[in-house]
Amino acid sequence: MSVATQALRYGWKALAILTLGGVTIFTADTTMRRITTETVIQIVLGVHERCLATQYSTNPVSYYVSPPEFVRSMISTNGAGGWETNSMTNTIDWRMDRAVMIALDAVITNLIPFYVNTNTVCDGTTNIAMLTVTGLWVQLQIGDYGMHVTTNTNTFVVSTNWGTDFTAIPAIGTNAAIYGPWTWRNYVTPWQERYKVLNALKVTFPDLSGISTGRYDVPAAFEYGSWSNAKTHSELNFTNGVSWRETEFQCFTAGFLYTNNYTYMSWIRTFRLSAPGLASALNSNVPHNIWFFLKPTLPEMPGTLTKTNGAVFDDNELGLILNTWSIVTDYPFGLPEGTAPTWCEEPTVNSAPGWYFGPEYTGFMELRGFIIKEENQKNIVNWQFNYCTNHFW
Repeated sequence: MSVATQALRYGWKALAILTLGGVTIFTADTTMRRITTETVIQIVLGVHERCLATQYSTNPVSYYVSPPEFVRSMISTNGAGGWETNSMTNTIDWRMDRAVMIALDAVITNLIPFYVNTNTVCDGTTNIAMLTVTGLWVQLQIGDYGMHVTTNTNTFVVSTNWGTDFTAIPAIGTNAAIYGPWTWRNYVTPWQERYKVLNALKVTFPDLSGISTGRYDVPAAFEYGSWSNAKTHSELNFTNGVSWRETEFQCFTAGFLYTNNYTYMSWIRTFRLSAPGLASALNSNVPHNIWFFLKPTLPEMPGTLTKTNGAVFDDNELGLILNTWSIVTDYPFGLPEGTAPTWCEEPTVNSAPGWYFGPEYTGFMELRGFIIKEENQKNIVNWQFNYCTNHFW
């Protein structure tokens, strides 16, 4: 006879004889002294769903950290007074499987670098930072967190190590805590520490393409005897605009004054950014919200290696701050179609020096506006996980 089971999420099962939905030790000041099935489920499935959130491809389905799979043999009666062995995959039985829990610890530490430090994800942040194992241990103050200086008395070598171990046995009386893998005896602290780590893994920062940009770009590729004429020609071409797609967002105007004949060139470039096309690459089994972060930098002169010489930041009232991440929720993002950015100042001999296409074409340049390079357009995915989500401490 096969072993009777009951279905859990994500293809996991539990033995039918186990009671689900009970209380766990994951409560403030818990007085429980017994590990329930529900306690085990929180950790095991909490790990599994956070692996699902690292999916980066649907064809084939691929993960940065693959969801775990454990095959175990379970013995049941065969209905004729004998016994039979059943091969069971991802099934929780009546005892904590220490080998499974130790294996899951490795998965947890592998997951951490693929999640964002949520303290750095906000409108106006200047740095969106990924989590690290040692940093998260310090942040949560769990296990052997912090820096440890050890001395090898045989070789007199002093080394500095950062804690990466969970608590195995908490401090009891005068006995110091012991750190490392699961022991054969259960304690509340090791379970709660793993819960806290999983609770901190909420937001991913997928490196996926699919950001589409509408580009409106008509340079005045001619030289003019006055700055006014150069601008007029650019504005005329812009009004009759041509559009195409690009990954770098641009919203700026530029002018160049040649020193050889003191003629002018000018540019108008502006984009409209459509909603990020990312959802199809993510795992659909876990609910999530997609945020789009943009970080503007100074505009760069087309066709020149002197790039940002003389550049002036101007967000054209789009609500951006130089070198700062901003959350974008309204699409399309950019100036209204047909609206040009504010003109830069007239380039003069007092402007920043530069050259265009080659050092033989020297001159002076002015730029006004901003650009958002592809690496500064980021999808942030906020996952609505089902396990290890209640902040109980």
